[in-house]
Parts: sequence; C-alpha cells; structure tokens
Amino acid sequence: MGLDWLRDHSDPRVADALTRSCGICKAAPGEDCRHPWQGSDPLDRIVHVERCGELR
Repeated sequence: MGLDWLRDHSDPRVADALTRSCGICKAAPGEDCRHPWQGSDPLDRIVHVERCGELR
C-alpha cells in the first residue's frame, strides 16, 4: 500500500485529517500541512500521516 492518497483532497482520510490541527507542523484545522523546519514551504503531500485518524 502506497501513500499516494496523502496527495488527494478528495480522499476521505485526508478530508478527515483536515478537521484536526497537526501535531507536527501545527497547521490549523482546514489548512494543508507544511514543512515543519522550513516554515510555510509545502510538503509533497497534503497532510502528515500522523494527522490521519486511522494511523494515530
């Protein structure tokens, strides 16, 4: 199983993750995750895996 779904806003796991803040980069609910060490630089995915409910 790959993690390509982390790049898809329409995936239900990503949509669910976006209802919570991110414990890694501190993105607020509704905001895409960002690179935690480089401020607002985008990631190669929408959310960090740890933000996803089924993987917590």
